[in-house]
Amino acid sequence: MNDMDFDLFIRRLQQRLLEPLPGLAVQSKLAPRGRITSDYDPTPPGARLSAVLLIILPDKKMVFIRRAANGSRHSGQIAFPGGIREEEDKDLIATALRETREEIGVMIHRRNVLGVLSPLYIPVSHTSVLPVVAWIQKKPRFIQETREVEEIILLPIEDFDDAEDKMEFIRDGQRIHAPCFRFGEVVVWGATAMITAEFLRIRSDVLQLPGKGV
Repeated sequence: MNDMDFDLFIRRLQQRLLEPLPGLAVQSKLAPRGRITSDYDPTPPGARLSAVLLIILPDKKMVFIRRAANGSRHSGQIAFPGGIREEEDKDLIATALRETREEIGVMIHRRNVLGVLSPLYIPVSHTSVLPVVAWIQKKPRFIQETREVEEIILLPIEDFDDAEDKMEFIRDGQRIHAPCFRFGEVVVWGATAMITAEFLRIRSDVLQLPGKGV
């Protein structure tokens, strides 16, 4: 993380996640036009509860997936591993860990969870998403669930600083304008970009703290 020792970064990130989060003030900067309205509620009544897992690898990369092209509303999009809470999940952290295991074959222990980011609402699927942040000591062996995951993508965290872009496309007859992070053919937008933006702001806070490792 620049020249900060990885272990030091993880410790400080865990501490920072206990403090007030930037939330909507940062998320909204990467939100598609019209997504954030005056009555926006990240956890509206009746919304399905879900969680995703933002995984930090020791080589300073984050784990993303490309959802399988199966005709769903989020088909083919770049996302974090995750999904809808099930009855067996004791909380949304358990949901994020279970879904990650099922989708990309990575078992992450609860002790490796650093904290959570701000929840956000996805109108198209009437879902409230809790982003969970975790780290692992070494790059895992990925085993993707091909019915749900087309591709596993590892993106360097530092490269996001120069990856902001804009995009537009037609969906259901409407033109969508959205900020995004672009890495060639890999385009991170929507809820995933909003989550990433909040994490990057928190990362920036951590890197600005005095005292760096070797």
